[in-house]
Amino acid sequence: PAAGDKDVYLACALFHGLSDADSIRILRNIRAASQADVAIFEAVVPEQGASLMFTAFDMQMLMGTDGKERTAKEWQALCSEAGYRIAGTYDTRSLWNLQMLQPA
Repeated sequence: PAAGDKDVYLACALFHGLSDADSIRILRNIRAASQADVAIFEAVVPEQGASLMFTAFDMQMLMGTDGKERTAKEWQALCSEAGYRIAGTYDTRSLWNLQMLQPA
């Protein structure tokens, strides 16, 4: 487990392939092992008017995994239930966003 206050766990394109229950379990395990922040590199899909690209990704997750692409509200609920708060969401030069989680 991370030991220092500057350590960060990075989860890149992990949670969109997992159910909410599995995602919460993983985040709770990280929380139990360490007080480190977690950086999540995933899509944050708009509540309405999502692009064809994101809806296609969501359909792929539906057909091939237990996961889904999530909206900001869905990310907030998932992280809160796992014991984290979203400290910030940042745009990147890619399709995905970087979300910084801190223990609640």
